[in-house]
Amino acid sequence: WNDMARRGAVAGLGELGNDDAIPVLLAETGPDRPDLVRASAAAALGKLGRDKETDRRVIRERLEEFVLSGHLRVQLTSISALADRRDPKALGALHTQAARDLDGRVKRQARIAAGAISTGLDRGDDVRRLREELDRLRVEQRKTLDRLEKLERGRK
Repeated sequence: WNDMARRGAVAGLGELGNDDAIPVLLAETGPDRPDLVRASAAAALGKLGRDKETDRRVIRERLEEFVLSGHLRVQLTSISALADRRDPKALGALHTQAARDLDGRVKRQARIAAGAISTGLDRGDDVRRLREELDRLRVEQRKTLDRLEKLERGRK
């Protein structure tokens, strides 16, 4: 039955959000596991390991492995997981796969994921610019209100 119980257990580990499950999930991504289980484990890994740099690196590297070589479902799931993690270090693997893969579905998903990660990087600059402009407008408004008060006092 396509390892439904195992796939469900693996997905559940990801939903729990406990980083103690990372070694188990990494084992479930091994080459001796069925591809559908590996895909479920890749999706679960994408939800974990965001706190410690070593976990982030290990998970990113495993997901990149799957993006660059693997079964179609494993590739697509790994691409999606990398996009959700928004790790700019994964851009290289995504761009490489978008350029070299023969399957249009993989190419498209890799391009979309790379774009989503890049857009997320740009948002920081946009937010910073908006804050600076908001501060500038507040100063201008304060000056304008001061001038208005001064004019009203002069009329009385």
